[in-house]
Amino acid sequence: MIEQRDNYIFYIYSEDLDCIYNKISSTDGQSLYPDIIFDHSYPESELVDEKAYEVAAKLLSSNLAHRVVFLSRKNSTVTDEIVHKLNRLEGSLSFEVPDIVRETCDKLSADLSLSVTMQRTLLQLLNYYALNGDLNEFIRTLYTRYTIPVTTKNEGKKIYEYIREFILR
Repeated sequence: MIEQRDNYIFYIYSEDLDCIYNKISSTDGQSLYPDIIFDHSYPESELVDEKAYEVAAKLLSSNLAHRVVFLSRKNSTVTDEIVHKLNRLEGSLSFEVPDIVRETCDKLSADLSLSVTMQRTLLQLLNYYALNGDLNEFIRTLYTRYTIPVTTKNEGKKIYEYIREFILR
């Protein structure tokens, strides 16, 4: 069952137990890993179900991927608690960023296939760098040095780590 609350989408697999799914697998072994960007006290588990995998593939490939939670719950208070945590988290992550930095981050994040968590960290890093250096020159150098856009998430993660280490040193 799919339930929408505030700006979030919940895929509720069953109402037998309380758990959040950190891995959704098809019966042939393909797996998807949804971002879980909030603290919680629920056990995390793998869900192996063909229909759930198909739904996850559609939702996680959309621009709403960071707003989707896959879970089982005994009652709706679990969903209420998660919505509350996500709303608080989203409010705490808002800070002033110039449009050019945000646009640069959005493009680079897409080109590197970054997760939402990595994208938010990259935004903070690029904003910091823009205050102290030439962001446009840095981005040009990245696109010259590496093959961007990447073909795998692993390649994107390696470039992301380089960016993080370069800016924080």
